[in-house]
Amino acid sequence: MTGPISLPPQITAIVVEAGFIKDKRCEYARGSQIMKTTFMPQTKTGKSSVELGVILALMQGIILLVAYIQGPGAEQTFSNNPFKGITRIGVVVVALITFLTGLVAMVKNKERSISVYIMTALGFMVMATQH
Repeated sequence: MTGPISLPPQITAIVVEAGFIKDKRCEYARGSQIMKTTFMPQTKTGKSSVELGVILALMQGIILLVAYIQGPGAEQTFSNNPFKGITRIGVVVVALITFLTGLVAMVKNKERSISVYIMTALGFMVMATQH
């Protein structure tokens, strides 16, 4: 068989009336409540959440790189190393903004992209683990 399987007209009419098929593409859902999950966000707040999540990951990478270059040292506190203190505060602020924009995108704008879910979870985890 080379083409799609077609249903008899009687069954097609019953299925369309029940609201399981929205159009000829046969997307199975209830009525107009088709929720498509994509990887990249479609809304502006979703896109900004992903962008902030990338900035957050880059900031974390820079902190790890600087810590690796400076080497281990118990004497390095926030007052002795201002770079460490400022970047940690910046990371927490960016994590908070990432988390909040992700929540707004998911709740208010009904964003259903995987990357927004990941970045919102990343923002929450970074906020929760910074001490």
